[in-house]
Amino acid sequence: MDQVASSNYFVLETINYLRQSSYLLFLLWIIEFGSTFILVPFRHDSLLNVSYVSVVMDFPSVNLLFFGSVLFVLAHVFSHGILLKEDLKLTI
Repeated sequence: MDQVASSNYFVLETINYLRQSSYLLFLLWIIEFGSTFILVPFRHDSLLNVSYVSVVMDFPSVNLLFFGSVLFVLAHVFSHGILLKEDLKLTI
């Protein structure tokens, strides 16, 4: 964020942080998505002496997936910006 605050956007460090943040958001979404199926609550009804599994089809929010995609695309846009910046340096 120091690079962005100093208006130095098109550096490799910024792109790496954006890409890592997008991967982290994807990983968090996958963990949240997987936990809805792995952590199924078990319930025991003592009156009927019946055990059953309660399956809840509650899908996680797509906010993490959306923001991860935005950061991933932004990292690719910034990487193209680095190429344009290097090309501008080489032109007379």
